[in-house]
Amino acid sequence: MIETVSKIVCPHCGQESAPAEFCSHCGRILPEPESQSYYEVLGYDREILTLDPGDLERRLFALSKKFHPDRFATRTPQEMQISQDRSSAINNAYRILKDPGTRAKYIVEKELGSIEEKSAKVPAEMADLFFEIHDILDTIRESEGVPPESAVREVQDAQRDLIAKVRELEADLQNHFLIYDQSHDRQIVERMKEILSERSYIKSFLRQIDVTLRGEGAED
Repeated sequence: MIETVSKIVCPHCGQESAPAEFCSHCGRILPEPESQSYYEVLGYDREILTLDPGDLERRLFALSKKFHPDRFATRTPQEMQISQDRSSAINNAYRILKDPGTRAKYIVEKELGSIEEKSAKVPAEMADLFFEIHDILDTIRESEGVPPESAVREVQDAQRDLIAKVRELEADLQNHFLIYDQSHDRQIVERMKEILSERSYIKSFLRQIDVTLRGEGAED
């Protein structure tokens, strides 16, 4: 069976061209296909979670150089706009894929739907700790700027434990990257969603701790 290659109409010359970076007839820059994933924008032929940071940067620099708006400063307004749109798409794709957390979130949301902040959940084994620290944080907030030293020490100890837990979850996430890249198993994606949810809850709680210890939002 012969696959048919879809065509696009060049916005500059009106001729049909194969989907590419530049028109096969007039040679002018073509718009980014609307359906492209972040991986496709950066030239990957498949979606994998274990990426080489050096390779990712090389792709960014090569594409940024090719489509930088300065290269199209003397072209038509339409070509300039397309170059700006392509440059924006490249930078956005790089921003998402360079960080393991946002990269995993992107894959999870593509397969399982949006991960909302309110869906973040407490790691089951740490539930008692969260309730306990919640109460201590209330004590600190109500201390009028002079919190008990024992309360501060206890919260700081919990803070270190929570930071260590975030690192543990991120290491677990990386391990799941390797399995996902080999199988694209839906169960792996579901487990990554759980990890991201727990990580999100802890990081949000750590922000509460940081704000409270610095005295922000405290009553005068």
